[in-house]
Amino acid sequence: MESAVHRPIRICNLCKSSESKSLFEVEGVAVLQCKACSHQFADLLESESHVQTVYDDDYFFGGGAGYDNYLRDSALLVERGERYANLVSKHLKPGAMVEIGAAAGFGLKAFADLGWDVTGIDPNPSMVQFAREQLGMNLHVDSLETWVPNKPVNLVVLVQVLPHLFQPREAIAKIASWLAPGGCLLVETWRRDSLTTRMTGRGWHEYNPPSVLHWFTLQELKSLGDTAGLKMVSYGRPKKYISGLHLKSILHHQATRFPLSRILKSCISMIPTKLNFRYPAEDLVWAMYQKPFTTSTSED
Repeated sequence: MESAVHRPIRICNLCKSSESKSLFEVEGVAVLQCKACSHQFADLLESESHVQTVYDDDYFFGGGAGYDNYLRDSALLVERGERYANLVSKHLKPGAMVEIGAAAGFGLKAFADLGWDVTGIDPNPSMVQFAREQLGMNLHVDSLETWVPNKPVNLVVLVQVLPHLFQPREAIAKIASWLAPGGCLLVETWRRDSLTTRMTGRGWHEYNPPSVLHWFTLQELKSLGDTAGLKMVSYGRPKKYISGLHLKSILHHQATRFPLSRILKSCISMIPTKLNFRYPAEDLVWAMYQKPFTTSTSED
């Protein structure tokens, strides 16, 4: 690994320190580390058009770091939603639920089937149109930064969304304000304090800006909840399955970073596209946060 360059660059969103160092570059974007709290984040300036640009139709159908064809993975995505709906049932009865980054609504459908009053938002108009017309889901073209619910919600779901936000601390605080007392936030994301990350170093598949902007440890995820008044009540390693088609797309994209990429791509081409594979690494985590039922007060 190249030696780190020590220089103040940008404000850390987690602790608000203005001192950071550059660790290395990926696709021309520096991966920074906060000198105060060690959080890692991408050296990119916030842009209003970022979400619409990164998560346009090419992300869902263009391969590379995204999907070769997102809609073909519908069965796997519904099954993932069912697993999370069953997980949430251990903490909450069905009520009002919002999914941020709901895409085509497959996960949302799983919650709806179990009795939840579901709403979803996503910045991609094509995905929202599919969810409305094909699945009958209540989805809106919008983003977390601008959308506001019309009533308190019992559950907010962020599956593979948090690391893509420029300001995750502010996002969690905003979500906390939406939650009814006792309401929960479910997050799925990648963790950099994993054996997989340590073994792969800068070649870790989640070092992938400009799509991915933040890389969290489990402790950082807990701290994000704490700052918003949410307690992390449970966490674990989710079961993740990936289609051969999606796997080939991701590996083909990653192979360009390594020597002998042509040989690697030849091997990748032999992966059967119609098979589903269990994701083997332990760098993926889900976390459940809960808002207190009452706010404690003290008297002088």
